[in-house]
Amino acid sequence: MNSIFFERSLLEIQEIGLKDFWESEYPSVSSRYCMENMQKGQVSKSRGKPPALTLQNLTGAFIALFVGFGLSLLAFFYELVFSIASREMRQSTQNENPKRLKLSNQ
Repeated sequence: MNSIFFERSLLEIQEIGLKDFWESEYPSVSSRYCMENMQKGQVSKSRGKPPALTLQNLTGAFIALFVGFGLSLLAFFYELVFSIASREMRQSTQNENPKRLKLSNQ
C-alpha cells in the first residue's frame, strides 16, 4: 500500500516538472551522477553488499544515547531531591499539629 502511494507521488513529481526544477535550481553532483547511472543502466559495485559500519558511523547515535542517559539521570535526581524535601515537610507539619492529624483521621 505504502509503496504504491510512494510510486504515485514520485510519478506526479516527475510529471509536474518539480524534479527538473529542483535539479536546475539546486544542482548537486551526486544526484546527477546517480541519475546518469540509472539512465545508462549501470549499477554501483556496492549494490550487492552494504558497507560495513564503523564506530565513526555510529558516533552520533552514541552521543544521542549518552545525552539521553544524562537527562534521565538529572530528572531522576531532581525527583529524588524534591520527594525527600516534600516528605520532610509533611513530617514536620504533622509533628507540629498532632491534634489536627488525630481529628482528620477520625
